[in-house]
Amino acid sequence: MKNFFIWYKEQFKENPFLTVLITAVVFYIIYRIYLKYSAKQKALKEIDKYTAEVEVQQSVGLNKTYTDSQYSSWADSIYNDNNWYYTDEEAIIDILEKMKNSADLSALSAAFGVREGVWYSYNFKEWVQNALSDSEIETINNLYLSKNINYSF
Repeated sequence: MKNFFIWYKEQFKENPFLTVLITAVVFYIIYRIYLKYSAKQKALKEIDKYTAEVEVQQSVGLNKTYTDSQYSSWADSIYNDNNWYYTDEEAIIDILEKMKNSADLSALSAAFGVREGVWYSYNFKEWVQNALSDSEIETINNLYLSKNINYSF
């Protein structure tokens, strides 16, 4: 390690611009790793929250409408219908419109879990907010209000 610092000091004297550039890139990579890790930890906590919500909702008689495999399939579709070069908003909206109660949305959120984007890890809510326009999100939120679903993006 001592040799590295000696080499670094020599490089800085010979080519300060390159040394600063390398340092910036190293710090940027460390920063990105930190962001990814912290976002993933936050999202994992949300998965636990949604799983617990499903259990609470079921205990008071608000049951999921579909099977767990259906929620998983929809979560995969929502993930695959939004990527960096194309987003199929209609397919995502069609799935969101099928939710009949809060338990459905909690189950879908838990099934979605944490998915990798280009730069970050996203939970269900963040992924949908990233995929849809403000007007599309407002339309979905209004639909949920009309169904007495206590959930908004």
